[in-house]
Amino acid sequence: MKPLLLIMMVTLPLACLFAQPKQDNGSNPGKIELVLDDSSIDSLLKASDEQAEKEYVIKGFRVQITAAGNRAEINKIKSQFYTVFPDVKTFVIYQQPNFKLRVGNYRTKLEAYKVWTEIEKHFPGSFITPDELKLNEL
Repeated sequence: MKPLLLIMMVTLPLACLFAQPKQDNGSNPGKIELVLDDSSIDSLLKASDEQAEKEYVIKGFRVQITAAGNRAEINKIKSQFYTVFPDVKTFVIYQQPNFKLRVGNYRTKLEAYKVWTEIEKHFPGSFITPDELKLNEL
């Protein structure tokens, strides 16, 4: 009985070693390639891409520095603004017949007010205005 047990103990592990499937030298071991050809998957991927491209907006506030009839004047004031406030984002908006220079992205009027008090010192006549803010710019 003992020799039979010894033979089984030696041959069983060897049999397990040779039971593994062979792989070609050209294939990548461990790599599984799954190919699905389904139109519903394509439509889901397209819908996902379209959803990612959408720009979501929320209601918020910006500080309007000035409005002018020509863009050159707005760009001049914009460069003056950048020298004083380099970290505040600026937006040039065209609403016929004027270009408007608005700055900042503020979710609440209180946030806008804190910045406006500093801006008003350098640009008198500026004011807080409601605006739509893009979520990806916050």
